[in-house]
Amino acid sequence: MNASRYTSIVLLLLLLAGCVPTISKVYQAPKVIGQVIELETLKPIAGVNVAHVRNTAQFVTTDANGEFVLPSVSETDLKLLMAGHALKSNLVTFYNPDNQIELIAKSTLESRVEETINFGIVIFDSQPKKYATPVKLSYQSVGVLKTYFSASGVLASCDNKIAKSALASLNTSRKLTEAASNKIETTPSNAKKLRSYTLTNYQRTFELWSELKASCERTSKNYKRIDAIFDSIQEESTVVVF
Repeated sequence: MNASRYTSIVLLLLLLAGCVPTISKVYQAPKVIGQVIELETLKPIAGVNVAHVRNTAQFVTTDANGEFVLPSVSETDLKLLMAGHALKSNLVTFYNPDNQIELIAKSTLESRVEETINFGIVIFDSQPKKYATPVKLSYQSVGVLKTYFSASGVLASCDNKIAKSALASLNTSRKLTEAASNKIETTPSNAKKLRSYTLTNYQRTFELWSELKASCERTSKNYKRIDAIFDSIQEESTVVVF
């Protein structure tokens, strides 16, 4: 079989399978928009840098209203694009001298269309080293959870970067729960905002811990302990007590 005929057959088979080799712009990460506010004051924060973790050299900074528009990441290349709409998790980092957090932006894998993810309100804790008390005695403190990621800890094999983000997000969610429960700055509208922010942040916390769990190396010896830790986080993230 000559080379040109072989190539034609391969291209035909790929086309029938829904795989189309093409030169086009492919988006590796979506456009992300939102507003960053400070946890204690619920006021916008200017000067927080925002970037895709895979492309931190290209960052934007929140304006006086705490708002940001982070451009998508794309490339133009020959791609073998599969039919379908598989999703991927994109880490977006927020940082200034006081703190650094990451959130997950879901987008279509190898998308040929620019997608926009609206984070809405992003809560930024200016006192990340101050740990909140768990909302239930059965939930473990952030300090104890951190020990699980030490070299000899049960979660030592998990992705360290996601681990830091997951712990920070959990701590922020607990602080929001405490604020909502105590009705800090107790106008009804403010209490309603706090509850809404708490629910959203716990959802983001659960997404981070789910991503973290997928990164862990599970063995016959550690899987029960790993499941118990993550089950506790799932319970806390889905049953918010005010």
